[in-house]
Amino acid sequence: MPRVAALEFQSLAHALRQATPDEVWRRRLYRLERARQRRLHVAIMHEPFLSLLMDRGKTIESRFTVNRIAPYQRAAAGDVLALKKPAGAVVGLALVADVRFYELDPREPTMLSELRRSFAVQIAATDDEFWEARAHKRYVTLLDVAHPIAISAVEVRKRDRRSWAALEATTLGQRDRAA
Repeated sequence: MPRVAALEFQSLAHALRQATPDEVWRRRLYRLERARQRRLHVAIMHEPFLSLLMDRGKTIESRFTVNRIAPYQRAAAGDVLALKKPAGAVVGLALVADVRFYELDPREPTMLSELRRSFAVQIAATDDEFWEARAHKRYVTLLDVAHPIAISAVEVRKRDRRSWAALEATTLGQRDRAA
């Protein structure tokens, strides 16, 4: 039976730690739960990108958006990613090793072409369709991911349509915030 967690920092971090088979990851999540400044991201991932990331065939998770929304300017190296299936459970974890942010001008495609040239293989997006679908986007977040691991399913009570949730708590006594 899968574990169930609310879409809030403490509940989810605890459930993820309990669902993780790897001792290194359990210690990392334990430290995350107790750190003063804490950040945990829930990334909704479609196939084949989820499997590619878990199998290390994809080393960069990319998010292209029209508006300045998470993870843009919200993710940082050292953050934990909870990898969630659409309308499904969190089934994996990964660590953010590095992050880059770009602001695009849809009228000037040079930057998008440069991103494609530099990162298409690591994003696992070498086809024209992927890049054409993102030609009108303004903000790009590229997250280098490390140490992906499959975990026992954790159901998250998430009812909105966001494809990314950044959960953070800045002090141990402060209430968790989701953005």
